[in-house]
Amino acid sequence: SQRASNESAPRTFTIVPEPVNEAPEFTITQPVISGIFEDQGQTTIAGFITDTRPGPASALDELATQTFTFTVIPNDPTAFVGTPTLTLNPDTNVWDLAFTTAQDVNSQTGHDLTVQILMQDDGGVRPGTADVDSLTQEFSLVVDELNDAPTFDVTLEVTVNEDQPGTIFPAFATFTVGPETARDETTDTFGPPTQLPIFTLAIDNPGMFTELPTIDETGQLSFVTAPNRNGQAIVVVTMQDDGVGVETGNGDENRAIDEFGAVVERTFTITVTPINDAP
Repeated sequence: SQRASNESAPRTFTIVPEPVNEAPEFTITQPVISGIFEDQGQTTIAGFITDTRPGPASALDELATQTFTFTVIPNDPTAFVGTPTLTLNPDTNVWDLAFTTAQDVNSQTGHDLTVQILMQDDGGVRPGTADVDSLTQEFSLVVDELNDAPTFDVTLEVTVNEDQPGTIFPAFATFTVGPETARDETTDTFGPPTQLPIFTLAIDNPGMFTELPTIDETGQLSFVTAPNRNGQAIVVVTMQDDGVGVETGNGDENRAIDEFGAVVERTFTITVTPINDAP
């Protein structure tokens, strides 16, 4: 058929959309990881990251051509031994997380237990475009505290005169209610210690005293000797803090123990020197 004289010949053109790199995607299956105990060693969370792709499911060009990487960034690197790692499980095609918290770190020690995960594809970002090549998500840990064993020592010998009035020895016992790194138990920026020492004394010659020797929570020794009594008493001291102990079954320890798990005993002597009384 003939076109009317006022119609032009048809022309064709092609629309070629400029590609835009869209953000990669992934899913964290446990945004909050709980049930972790202080000092439990390496923890592995299988299937921690799933649904990984370098772009949305509809971005077929990106799915076909791009790859991606993960970077793990703890908010507080001192809370971990090394950096948490992500490992692709070839059998399940999901990513497993592994981490180890630093010694004595728990949710009460003031550490930031939040971790950032940065996923980046290799599509790049061009200036002046809507390109996005990365996505950051985070997870956090809830780490239950364990009570660490205290430590202590005492002066080896005390000498007083017969009939000396009530005797006080400040700082007779030195102690810690837990290691320096156990910030939830010991003195630090949080203020005074949250735990206190409890000293138990066994005395082989109690008749030498009207007030038996005691050591208070500051480490001060005090006693009162009996009138006209002199001689020597041997005192055996054990110590514990006032936190929870082995009864929890979680690894708590509130007794001062040695490297073999035996209760530590410190021994000292009290010598009362005789004084010649007037006839």
